[in-house]
Amino acid sequence: MSKLKLSRSEVRDLIVDEVPSIRTIVTLRNGMCCRVYVVHPEPPVIDHDTKGRDSEIALVGLEAEQDELPAIVTGDLNDVAWSTTTRRFQRLSGLLDPRVGRGFYNTFSATMPWMRWPLDHLFHDPQFRLVDMARLGKIGSDHFPMWFVLALTGQDACDSDPGDCEEDEVEEAEDMIEAEKRRDREAIGSDWEDE
Repeated sequence: MSKLKLSRSEVRDLIVDEVPSIRTIVTLRNGMCCRVYVVHPEPPVIDHDTKGRDSEIALVGLEAEQDELPAIVTGDLNDVAWSTTTRRFQRLSGLLDPRVGRGFYNTFSATMPWMRWPLDHLFHDPQFRLVDMARLGKIGSDHFPMWFVLALTGQDACDSDPGDCEEDEVEEAEDMIEAEKRRDREAIGSDWEDE
């Protein structure tokens, strides 16, 4: 649902079947457009590697970096902000984390106060400026909702460098993505959902 006009919306299984993500164009009230990627890659589990999750996050980062529109990537990435995977995503995408320098926003778990991490993220193009951000109260989910207000300015912020991406890092990410797409397996958690 959106109060703003959405166009060219797609629901896609990027890496593993039955692990959908959304890509859409949002037309703002002033007529400017941006691209929004909503992702929820597979969760980490003890008996499986995280290559599916890592590949999906990297693929969305590469797409956002090449997008002709200013991009926002958001969702439950099943990964913390300081991980190798999330840091690589930022270098691949060039997108900014509005939480940097503003404190911790632990969104999971809403039900276990002794076990909380920032798993739900929003990254934005340097053309956006953060207006407001807050972690909201419980809503019945095991995650807390996050509130972000961004303004699209059309100009890059002057302090907008998430770090340089090395050429071999792009090639490594592309190799990982292709290898994971070729793997023949079911999505992690598909057996939980059948119960």
